[in-house]
Amino acid sequence: MKWRNSSTRYGLMAVFLHWLAVLLLIALIYTGLVMADMPRGPEKLTLIDLHGAVGQTLAVLMIIRYLWKGLTRQPQPFPDQGTRLNFLKNLIHQGFYFIVWIQVAAGILALFTVGRALDYFGWFQIISPMARDIPAHHFWEDVHLYSWYFLITMVAFHIAAVFYHQVRGHRVIQRML
Repeated sequence: MKWRNSSTRYGLMAVFLHWLAVLLLIALIYTGLVMADMPRGPEKLTLIDLHGAVGQTLAVLMIIRYLWKGLTRQPQPFPDQGTRLNFLKNLIHQGFYFIVWIQVAAGILALFTVGRALDYFGWFQIISPMARDIPAHHFWEDVHLYSWYFLITMVAFHIAAVFYHQVRGHRVIQRML
């Protein structure tokens, strides 16, 4: 397998970036769900920092993925895949990028509106430039939560599409392994 995509499959770089994004997303889901049920305290603040750092890593990875996608050709659509399915595929993929940015922005703003710094694995911090504003904090927490519902719905559609294509004999999983 080559680093770059071919007309029939994704290259090593695209495969690596895709599955790394999947792992980071799983870590974010796990830490987000665990945090939701935790009482306030130092353990929750540590998990919030970890969740934020993983989210920042995913954001940088999404930039790299987007740039890489622009630098290499994409595998051709399947011959029997109509323009509607191709449109939906592109819509879902662009939607992933958009919703990840909404998630990142809302998460950062939720932290900043309570005066909390944005920490990156203890390596550095970005101090909140905002004054403490609890109503704004609740707003950004809600945006983060509801955009999460949208993201998980998109992930479900993405997985359903993979199964749909596999059943039709398109070997779509093999394109990304």
